[in-house]
Amino acid sequence: MSYADRHARLLEDLATLPSLAVACSGGVDSTLLLHAAYAALGERAVGVVADSPSLPRPELTAARAAAARNRARLVDVHT
Repeated sequence: MSYADRHARLLEDLATLPSLAVACSGGVDSTLLLHAAYAALGERAVGVVADSPSLPRPELTAARAAAARNRARLVDVHT
């Protein structure tokens, strides 16, 4: 199965969901999933980052930047 086929399948699968919250770290995996979720669901997809004193600020900045690049809403949950 090609990358394009896998990507199309991912979008099809995500589109069947009523909504989706993606735990965002700013890394490659969560950024890819947030991008796909927003492409498939639009405003029904949201990124969530758990902001705590133990979260390094560069990781929070990366998660916020990834969401902004994807035009997805990111919710900060203070823990």
